[in-house]
Amino acid sequence: MLKHIFAALLCLLPIFAQAQENPRAILVLDASGSMWGQIDGKAKITIAQDVIGKLLATLPEDQELGLTVYGHRRKGDCSDIETVIQPGTGTRDAIAAAVNAIKPKGKTPLSAAVIQAAEALKYTEEKATVILVSDGRETCELNPCEVGRKLEEAGIDFTAHVIGFDISNPQDKAELQCLAEETGGTFRTASNAAELADALQVAAEPEPVGVGFAVLEKGSDKPIQNPLIWTLTYEGQTLIDTLPHENSFGMEFLPGNGHVEVMRPEDEAFAELDFTVADKAQKVYLELSKLLPQASIDAPSEAPAGSEITVNWGGPDKSSDVIALANPQDSAAEGVANVNLYFYVDQSANHTEQMRLPTTPGIYELRYQTSTGNGDILARKTIKVTEFAFDISAPDKVSVGTKFDLEWKSPTNKGYTISLAKPDDSSNDHIAYLYADQYPDTKATMTAPTKPGTYELRLQDALGHGNILARHTIAVSEVEASLIAPDTVEVGETFKVVWDGPNKQISGGGDYIAISETGSKANSEITYAYTKDSENNTVEIIAPVHPDTYEVRYVLNGNSNRVLAQQKLVVTPVTATVGFEGPAEAGGTLDVSWTGPDRQISGGGDYIALSKPGSKGNEEITYAYTKDSEGNVVALEVPTTPGTYEIRYILNGRDKIILASKDVQVVPVSATLEFASPAPAGGKLAVTWSGPGGDDYLAIAQPGMKVSEEVTYAYVRDSDGNTLDIDIPTTPGTYELRYIQKGNEKKILVVRELLVQPVSASLEFSSPAPAGSKLAVTWSGPGGDDYLAIAQPGMKVSEEVTYAYVRDSDGNVLELDIPTTPGTYEVRYIQKGNERKILATEQLVVEPVKATLEFASPAPAGGKLLVTWDGPGDDDYIAIALATMGVGDEVTYVYLRNSDANTIEIDIPAAPGPYELRYVQKGNERKILAAVPLNVVPMTASLQAGETAARGDTVQVTWEGPAHRRDTIIIAKPGSDSAEAFASVAGGSPATLYAPMVAGDYEIRYIYGPLNKVLATIPLKVE
Repeated sequence: MLKHIFAALLCLLPIFAQAQENPRAILVLDASGSMWGQIDGKAKITIAQDVIGKLLATLPEDQELGLTVYGHRRKGDCSDIETVIQPGTGTRDAIAAAVNAIKPKGKTPLSAAVIQAAEALKYTEEKATVILVSDGRETCELNPCEVGRKLEEAGIDFTAHVIGFDISNPQDKAELQCLAEETGGTFRTASNAAELADALQVAAEPEPVGVGFAVLEKGSDKPIQNPLIWTLTYEGQTLIDTLPHENSFGMEFLPGNGHVEVMRPEDEAFAELDFTVADKAQKVYLELSKLLPQASIDAPSEAPAGSEITVNWGGPDKSSDVIALANPQDSAAEGVANVNLYFYVDQSANHTEQMRLPTTPGIYELRYQTSTGNGDILARKTIKVTEFAFDISAPDKVSVGTKFDLEWKSPTNKGYTISLAKPDDSSNDHIAYLYADQYPDTKATMTAPTKPGTYELRLQDALGHGNILARHTIAVSEVEASLIAPDTVEVGETFKVVWDGPNKQISGGGDYIAISETGSKANSEITYAYTKDSENNTVEIIAPVHPDTYEVRYVLNGNSNRVLAQQKLVVTPVTATVGFEGPAEAGGTLDVSWTGPDRQISGGGDYIALSKPGSKGNEEITYAYTKDSEGNVVALEVPTTPGTYEIRYILNGRDKIILASKDVQVVPVSATLEFASPAPAGGKLAVTWSGPGGDDYLAIAQPGMKVSEEVTYAYVRDSDGNTLDIDIPTTPGTYELRYIQKGNEKKILVVRELLVQPVSASLEFSSPAPAGSKLAVTWSGPGGDDYLAIAQPGMKVSEEVTYAYVRDSDGNVLELDIPTTPGTYEVRYIQKGNERKILATEQLVVEPVKATLEFASPAPAGGKLLVTWDGPGDDDYIAIALATMGVGDEVTYVYLRNSDANTIEIDIPAAPGPYELRYVQKGNERKILAAVPLNVVPMTASLQAGETAARGDTVQVTWEGPAHRRDTIIIAKPGSDSAEAFASVAGGSPATLYAPMVAGDYEIRYIYGPLNKVLATIPLKVE
């Protein structure tokens, strides 16, 4: 808040004069005797009179100002205080005159004088300011500090500004300063006229007011966080000139007017505001719109109506973002709703997509916006949609149901339909239609309606509410058809119909010849045949199975079927008989002889059925087709349930008709079972049986189990005579042995109790055992398909690590592969019957094994590496691999079973570089037991020897090379593979050879033995 000490005195400042409300003020002047003291030869009272006079001349006329003086009338009187001029406007001259008339005399009751001045200003009711000028301390009873504190507490807005004139005593200064500070005023000292003038000037000036500046997001109280550029001017002076600045800051101003501007560089958003500073602190808020993400959109500026354009864009690519085409004046949501052409940006990975334009010309706007609703529009592109001449053409006249060609003109095929409708139909109605994008050459074929009349072909905008873009009128005329068919046929008889007609073909069929009930609708046929399936305009068709009078029809097939021709057809009844010798045994077969029409249709034809009495014609239990007869006799399966049944002749057609029927009695059958009980769990049970046989089977089940829920079973057809072996369950307990008849429904013919007893097993072997080797296990147990297994403790049956079947034992000793991973395992005896059972378990400790590798490194690329190894052996192998390669991914390898003692050769990779040589144990899982770095270098060699040699003389050859044990140095004729002399490199360098006995030109060669490859050659002349 401004403490306007000179709103009382220095309303002299122009800026102060413009304030809306200047506080009332009183100048309290010290006129005690000490004011006669001199400064630079001039009395202090005279200096004060001069300075105050000059300042008063600058005050505005409307400033309310008064004058209080103390010590000016009497000596030694603490009550000598007088408010000479009451505060009011236009008092400048009166105050100046009163000040000039003062003659200092008395004491310094400054505290009481300030109180009297405050009361004259009505400080408890109004804002009040006192300016005290004193050259000494309080000389009466009051304490200036305490007076200031009480005036501040009681006042509305009371301020005392104090000027200490020519005061040197620190205690006096402290006393005056306390008065000012307790009321929120200022304290100044002055030692001469100039300093007094300055102090009064400062005291008279208004205090600066704090003004805060901040930028908010428009429509919210959320501060803008992005860097901003500020411009700030105040009273004509530029304080911030287009510079980056904090987004929220404060400054102090004297009352006046200012202007502030802010700009966000990212999108050049701008805001400005004029502000006025009075006497109270304030906050100046500017608003900027929300900073939207950057986006761009690119497309042609002009394109024909209904064409397809390529749209490219960049932007935040959020899943809800869309590229939309809109009318420029529409909002984001209105644009999507009104034009309804948009796509989501996340449907394209490369920021490009095709868009079909509206068929209505005009000025549109492509937009990148954050949703199809009221989202933000991040980018815009104006596009002019120009006129396009849409057209459709076709024949003017066609016959009903015939195909005709049509062609249309559009900028693209995307988003158009071709429809056939009546002229007065709406754009949403049609008889037939097709999608233009399925015909890239803008040509297609349609089928005319089946009813004559005038129709309209339409090219329509599928993306624009079906707007009709072009029309073509087409007249559809009538066609004729005829039929030749028998007047009378038997039920279910296949007969021929000769026809003549349009033979219209459509997807799924076309025109057809039908048999229908007299007077029925065109599409209510009983049976039919397509004309397209004819031979020489003749179709075969099957008569209904019910005798009656029908119609044979030629039906024009289309959007509305029409009968073009029809002929009366009388269908007459037929008879049939069935015969057999009964009764029949349950579950057996019954030979049935028959007579009847023997109609054949696709999928079967007439048949002989065994059914329950009173059931429908299609509710047979078993049946056989008459076409599968041998001499008009078929074999029927007899139900397994005894009782009375019917044998029927069924005429097979759209409806199944019973032409003949005869009752048959099905009598029960029996069975017997003989076997040894109790029996050992998991073994085989020999069962002697009697019963019907065939597909029947024997089963072992738990008591209460349903048929087909058996534990084990075996078919009687697999018997040896009448004895059948069946697997005994591995779980001991009480079971049932059953004879099951397997006919149309399974029947239990006999049940016998079977007691299954437990069995045991034992295991013996040496533990611990080395990882990856073989474990010899001596076992006892049931045998058969059982097996021994090594598993980790807690593993389920069938999750074993390794296993072997006991049938592969040598006597009762079986070898098992020991896991390659050391640890504690279990050796198990597993009985493998209907469910696997662990009969015995013994602990096995598997100990780790080691391996070593020795070889020469570096080794020549593409050569052979001789390796001496030590390790388990067996199926293990040595491999060369890159260090990053997994087991099994090696470059080269060789099995140790091919070793010469403990030495073996392995192929060196052809590519030089760092490798590792591995010893891999190949058990249940492959393990690397040893890995040693191997440096593979290019395969090179060099030779040095004399250029000539006498026949038969020794030739000393200095050499460098792979030094494989099979490498040699030879002398040969150029171009020949035959060596005239040779020496093994095993003897070291130099090698000694003998020159050939025949003079001539020769070569000395270094031969890499494993590959018989020449690595180096030098010439030799033998003289």
